[in-house]
Amino acid sequence: MLEDSPFSPYLPAITAIAKLPDYTEAQEAEIRERVAAQSEFIAECMRDRGFDYFGGEDWEPDDTSQETWFVAGEEDVIPVGRMPEGIERVRAEGYGLWGPAGGAQLVEGSESDRANEEYRASLSAEAAAAYDLALGGQDYLEQPDLAIPAGCGALAIEAHPEADSGEISVRRQFWIEFGPLILGMNRLVLEDVFQDQRVRDLSLDWYDCMAKAGYGVLVEGWQYTTDNITLNAGADLAKATHPDGQVGEFWYRGLEMAQTPDSERSLVASSAEIAIAVADFECREPLDYFDTHKAVQLELEQRYVEENQAAFDGLLDFYERYRSGDLDP
Repeated sequence: MLEDSPFSPYLPAITAIAKLPDYTEAQEAEIRERVAAQSEFIAECMRDRGFDYFGGEDWEPDDTSQETWFVAGEEDVIPVGRMPEGIERVRAEGYGLWGPAGGAQLVEGSESDRANEEYRASLSAEAAAAYDLALGGQDYLEQPDLAIPAGCGALAIEAHPEADSGEISVRRQFWIEFGPLILGMNRLVLEDVFQDQRVRDLSLDWYDCMAKAGYGVLVEGWQYTTDNITLNAGADLAKATHPDGQVGEFWYRGLEMAQTPDSERSLVASSAEIAIAVADFECREPLDYFDTHKAVQLELEQRYVEENQAAFDGLLDFYERYRSGDLDP
């Protein structure tokens, strides 16, 4: 964590609350029961309409819902970027990010999900369309045919609606009250700082250098423009660059790497990736890019804290009441 950041006094509270579940135990139990009942309803409804349906997976809470971007456990909770240790390491490893050997295994759907997919795939095109209509109903954008019944999915929700519970988890309560404040922090770090004229001038100087090195593709019909260059622009270009040097779509998103053929992978210390990393290093180093960026960011953070001091004080008070057990749901 950056101890000199004006945001740092508030991050322990944010990260601690962010780890809490979205639902109370009672709410989770109710949701599991409701989802199971809906799944059973759909299976019976589909059988009545002449199709097989194999149910669905038991519901589990989504740990990523409403997740803040300030996540504990990272070396720098507040991202400001930093130069690699030296050019020799960059020449050897590129960005130092490696694709999994042989490809990682994607987490597949549940057994019942796969059974439903296989069953649908076994149907003729006409029967598959009828299956989709029976399950999902008519396209809501089309004029409905009142002779066609609602989809089994919609009927299941109608038969087993969400319970009207007054309970609310600490995390959800925190997010409702302080979500806009936290989103503003993230927006400052990930967007606003790059619109500051001092950082924009740096970014444009860096881009001019990259263009001279042959990487004008950064803003020529690709992901970036000269208005939104960030610290990650060089690495993002490498992620989209195949080992043969051709730039493809920006496909690198988490486990999607596992679906990409080895011949199309990036960030595996290919010669193309290393060349981009070296150019990135050599263009940023003489600009004092990261030190200047950090100074501007901390200045903007301080201004944001001063403008929202009451809200930040309330955030700490909320956290202290949570820790002391003096917080009513």
